[in-house]
Amino acid sequence: MTRQPAAKRIPELDGWRVLMLLLISWYHFWQQSWLSPDIHLGRMTVSLTPYVRVGYMMVDGMILLSSFVLFLPYARHMVYAAPLPRAVPFYARRACRVLPSYYVYLTAMAMLTPFGRYATRGDMWTDLLRHVTFTHTFFTASYLHSPLGMLVWTIGIEVQAYLFFPFLAAAATKKPAVTWPLMTGAAFLYRALVMRNLQDFAMVVNQLPSFLDVYALGMLCAYLYTLIAETAKKKRLLRVLFTLLSVCAVVLIAILLQHQARESGQAAMHIGQMTRRFPLALLLGCLFLSSALGLRPSRAMLNNGGMAFLAGVTLNYYLWHNAVALLLKRWRFPPYTNPLPNQAYEFLWQTRYSYLCFLLSVSLSVLLTYAVEKPCAQALTKLSILKRRSPA
Repeated sequence: MTRQPAAKRIPELDGWRVLMLLLISWYHFWQQSWLSPDIHLGRMTVSLTPYVRVGYMMVDGMILLSSFVLFLPYARHMVYAAPLPRAVPFYARRACRVLPSYYVYLTAMAMLTPFGRYATRGDMWTDLLRHVTFTHTFFTASYLHSPLGMLVWTIGIEVQAYLFFPFLAAAATKKPAVTWPLMTGAAFLYRALVMRNLQDFAMVVNQLPSFLDVYALGMLCAYLYTLIAETAKKKRLLRVLFTLLSVCAVVLIAILLQHQARESGQAAMHIGQMTRRFPLALLLGCLFLSSALGLRPSRAMLNNGGMAFLAGVTLNYYLWHNAVALLLKRWRFPPYTNPLPNQAYEFLWQTRYSYLCFLLSVSLSVLLTYAVEKPCAQALTKLSILKRRSPA
């Protein structure tokens, strides 16, 4: 009997995308509010602050997840001899997905940003041009100090990776034993060189070469999932083992994040981030893979309608959540009395502000997803189809 290809979509990954983005945004909200997220269970208090303080580490997980998902068609080619994806449709799909929301964000932020934040009008247009062309990560002023917001560095890195992904993926389908170790070795070498030769790592810690091993691990996860998914679905013992592996991975990730949370000072944080990048990606890869192949009750926590809905608005949520937090604070909404309400620990303001950040970020992301992202993506998709069908 011919083996059937594994599912083209892994809904459990939607759940992890939502949870990781929750932690990332919580970190940025916490930076503004300083509200310690403690859980009181009777006389016992469980502090989530160490994990929220290192929420930025989950950006690595988002990149790993992106590579995992993008490589699935190539993995099906490796395992089932499915057609090898072509580069042009890949670029078209990525453009339809990213460009509408990203350019709307840039336009809105340019309108909301006071001109005085730039030294000259030329600096403003230069900054905009760099962001529009996804080259802002190469320039200190546009990467670290742009009034348009620093968080879009991730979009720049992802788009830069998209340019090379079809070629790296094609190489991996032919010679995975060569391609993946080379990608991993290049990332290790890059990080070793910058840690040895630099004192300030702000510009180099999150450049594309530093993520090559994360992308390689994502490809490997996609291949392993495609290879074993159908077998795991038929063997309960395997599903039990994968569920136990998920639990172990969560515990080890929590320990790793606790160690990162103890780093003091920006340089130490960046060194910790670079040295823990590969082990974190390895553990997250195990978690993504095992949770997608585990028992049904554990999968249901990640694979449900709520998670699927929230996963559909994650791009706009990521783009806007920090801008929402900064604008609310600039506009003094909700009102606060002390000039630095977070440092004064105005608890009522901290609480209201934090809840409002989450609520408005989700609401805005839903609005922009269904009013901008999806209609524009559909229009661009139809246009690309018409272009492909038109005579040369």
